[in-house]
Amino acid sequence: MCWRLRYLAADYAEQTATGRRMTLEQLLGRLEGVRRLQTGYSAKCPSHDDRVNSLSVNAGDGGRLLLYCHAGCTLEAILVALRLAGRDLFPAQEKPPRRRAVRRRVAYEIRAATGALVAVHERLEYDDGTKEFLWRREGKRGLGGLAVSELPLYGSEDVAAVAPGSLVVVTEGEKARDALAGRGIMAVGTVTGASGTPSPASLEVLVGKDVVLWPDADEPGRAHMQRIAERLVALSVRPRWLEWGGGEDGGAGRGRLQG
Repeated sequence: MCWRLRYLAADYAEQTATGRRMTLEQLLGRLEGVRRLQTGYSAKCPSHDDRVNSLSVNAGDGGRLLLYCHAGCTLEAILVALRLAGRDLFPAQEKPPRRRAVRRRVAYEIRAATGALVAVHERLEYDDGTKEFLWRREGKRGLGGLAVSELPLYGSEDVAAVAPGSLVVVTEGEKARDALAGRGIMAVGTVTGASGTPSPASLEVLVGKDVVLWPDADEPGRAHMQRIAERLVALSVRPRWLEWGGGEDGGAGRGRLQG
């Protein structure tokens, strides 16, 4: 541990002396459990007791470093844990952007099967074209230590009210679920992101239903639903799959049910 602290101190001193900001490689060197993904990296979030690589790390336009914790930790908390400032995420020649204005705010209420509000997932769209997702629970930012995998599926309260044997489609994310619900299709959405998996307790609302899994048209999305399928089988639920064919990477064409 001592050699690591000396390395980080020397690295930061060099950045300060030369005017350079943190590079992606240097940032990854400060994180634990780093894994390379198809787009960017995942790692253990330094601002909470992370066991499932909740942190997404990537480089954005112009070399800006991007950090996002799927468990709900704020960017400020992550930077404090890494002993960094916001300016360290920008290349030396790039100035931090002006304060962004929220152009659109969408709040998704995550409720238990009983209807009780558990958390709110906010989607913020800014006037510079960027977006951000935030968790709020009991009026405070973040999830207060609750693991995102333990959150109910989005729409659980509606599924709990339908008869056994009813068709329920499982999608990745709230937006896809609302699109189906707007067309009269009973659906729930996962809230963990593709890298996470809802807990068995979160999936119990699907017991006794005719479950169809609808993965996003990419490998992380299919792996996400495969893990859900395995947990559903353990709950004596035999889900079917909605697969897409006829287009590149499964993104177009006609859907077909399997299972």
